[in-house]
Amino acid sequence: MTGYAADGTARTFDVREGSIGYMPFCFSHYIQNTGVTPLWYLEVFKAPIYNPLTQWMDGINS
Repeated sequence: MTGYAADGTARTFDVREGSIGYMPFCFSHYIQNTGVTPLWYLEVFKAPIYNPLTQWMDGINS
């Protein structure tokens, strides 16, 4: 899991089975399965409504 900050810095963490990863608010992130078994990934937001990046970008361009 790699997290990207607004200032252009990034940090990568190896997440293993049973691990919990945390990304601070407003960090972009990237998940890549480097193992041989399927990856199950659950993302939780502290927000009443989920707006994917595509919806957010559409709002900027309209």
